[in-house]
Amino acid sequence: MNDRPKESRQSEGLVDRLNNGPIWLIIANAVSYLTSLLRERFLYQHEFGTHSLDVVVVSLAIAAIVGNAIGVALSFWWAAGRISVEKIYVGLAIVASVTAFVAMASPTTALLILYLLASAAFLLAMQRAASVGRQLYALAGAVMSPGIAVLIWASVGVGDSTDILLGYAAAALWQAVGAWIVGQGGRVAASSGTSSLLWPLAYVAAVQVDGVADITLLLLAGRGWASACAFAYNAFSATTVVVIGPLSVQALAGRLHLERPARILGLSTLAAGLFAVLAPFVLRLLLQGGAVVGVGYHRVVVLTLLYAPALPFAIFWQLMSRSEHRDSERWKALAIQATVLVLLHMAFLLLLVVFQAWIYVPLSTVGAFAALAIFRFVSSSPRSGERVETQLSLRRLPRASTIGLLRR
Repeated sequence: MNDRPKESRQSEGLVDRLNNGPIWLIIANAVSYLTSLLRERFLYQHEFGTHSLDVVVVSLAIAAIVGNAIGVALSFWWAAGRISVEKIYVGLAIVASVTAFVAMASPTTALLILYLLASAAFLLAMQRAASVGRQLYALAGAVMSPGIAVLIWASVGVGDSTDILLGYAAAALWQAVGAWIVGQGGRVAASSGTSSLLWPLAYVAAVQVDGVADITLLLLAGRGWASACAFAYNAFSATTVVVIGPLSVQALAGRLHLERPARILGLSTLAAGLFAVLAPFVLRLLLQGGAVVGVGYHRVVVLTLLYAPALPFAIFWQLMSRSEHRDSERWKALAIQATVLVLLHMAFLLLLVVFQAWIYVPLSTVGAFAALAIFRFVSSSPRSGERVETQLSLRRLPRASTIGLLRR
């Protein structure tokens, strides 16, 4: 029996729309990136040019890539019902024990492991929170976490690598624990799928390798090219993740339907347009000055703008391919797609090397993502059997919790 007043039911519907609305989630994710930028500004103002900061930057970059890859793979496994909460707790206990043992010999290494573990756990916890309709609350913890790092650095200083890593690790742990608590009660039904758990790892690894291809190649171009491309690619990658991060989590949780690819491509194109318009103004404020002037600054701006055409295709393909990991029987095909992405990218890069057209290296990323996105768009019309299967898999969810923004 449901004898609650109509006003109460309407209120719950509004709360659910706020917690799970795509636009709100994208904004919250963007704000979390902004607060992270403020954290980096604090650190660079105090320690720019020091050896301890150089060591930390390289170490954290590696740990972040590995942690994010593991976290995304775990999210795929969990969303498809291939790994239980109990197994996750056992794995966390084992890694925590190893970290405590390592800390006795090298606190710095232990903090790096803790940061990696927390980064992976946060992505998994976000997926868990989305399954119970609380992803926005989990993102609130991510928005606040850079403040934890700044507070620690203000207290203990940033003159040592261990102190800097302590701030990063504590902030990562804060957001991971917060998201896990928010997602309390989130569970998925055990899957009978037999696809290897290695396929999602292959997918993630291929995407990660593809991401560093441009930067690595430009080491051949001479001084300044690789660093300029690294900045431009990071801007492109961050913009992509701001959109696909929260939306793919919602899709994996069965709360976002991607049955209208044209709508998704339209949203992606809008993001690309905003990126192209705002990039020159933002770069002038954040980057120009000091050693980044003249030809160096112009190179960063041009490389950044050349990545803009890749945004619609990168967002579209990654959002669609990530969401399809809900079905473990699709894992092998998606891993093959990611491998094709890398091969296409390398082929375009080889052509640019022959002509030594270094400034056009971002167009290799455009070409690779465009090829896969167009293929996915053309073949995106749902078959009747697939449509029925999707409807059956989502039948357990309350009607109010299913977002229809991209299907209407």
